[in-house]
Amino acid sequence: MIDEKKILNLKFYSWEEIKEIFFKRNFNNVILFSQARSGSTFVSNVLAKELNFSENFFSEEFFLNQHFLYLKHFIKKHDNFFIHTNEYWFRRTKLIKDNTLYLYLYRDSAEILNSYKKAKKLNYYLG
Repeated sequence: MIDEKKILNLKFYSWEEIKEIFFKRNFNNVILFSQARSGSTFVSNVLAKELNFSENFFSEEFFLNQHFLYLKHFIKKHDNFFIHTNEYWFRRTKLIKDNTLYLYLYRDSAEILNSYKKAKKLNYYLG
């Protein structure tokens, strides 16, 4: 259940706005949720560097095929991280941590579908 005192702000932000919010609010952690074929690998790598998480960047491969409890425990136990995950975005409300910026990378579904088709045609879509 969402605490009524916490405000959920669903709004589109630009790259520069995200950086400004991150540094102004002095967040310790970032969790980026995305859908496969959304451009998230590129975005997460670049954004992690822009936010000074080169050392503590955990890409989608780090948590690939891991149980949700592993991710949840990792978040609870650690601080000063940037996590990118394509899995478990639907359980994001269970990954609560203070001083964490939660981002969802949005890409139009038609563009994602085109990316899937292209990947299958070129035989580099894995699943």
